[in-house]
Amino acid sequence: MGIDPGKRTGVAVVERQRLLFCSQFPKDTLFAQLDVIIRDMKITKAAVERSRYAVLYNRPWLDGASRAPLHRFAGGRIGADDYRALMDKAKGATNHTAGQIKLAQNVGQNIEWANRIVGYLEGKGLKVGVVAPKAGRTKWKAEMWARVFKWEGRIPGMDARDAALIAFFNEGKV
Repeated sequence: MGIDPGKRTGVAVVERQRLLFCSQFPKDTLFAQLDVIIRDMKITKAAVERSRYAVLYNRPWLDGASRAPLHRFAGGRIGADDYRALMDKAKGATNHTAGQIKLAQNVGQNIEWANRIVGYLEGKGLKVGVVAPKAGRTKWKAEMWARVFKWEGRIPGMDARDAALIAFFNEGKV
């Protein structure tokens, strides 16, 4: 099983390079859906995509400033003083810098969500592998994805397609 955490989490099941299941779920129903998939498809292992924490700290606009406020911001636990310090740092900078701050928050939230999913799956007795995003391993165009997986009918959303690729590329590694 492959999982791509996010606002809408992609879940896919691949067996012997064949795609058996591919869908995406909102956060509020994910764990109930995973219970059904694990039970009905007899899943014993999973690969969960999780960005590295280093992604949050390798931002040129920090100019060597303390990275602790950014880490708390990324996890959604930033205080008003830390937030003001980050905004002061970004003042007068390009919109790209503001975008980096937003990106860091989204990546941090996805890392925390991936950690919760990993803990949940391990609690269910699954063998879980955590994989970092790799260029070319996700974000395929829909047409190419459908051709590789011999998918007919409506093509799933990007998160579900990414989960299928995570499962596909990590099937024998977990």
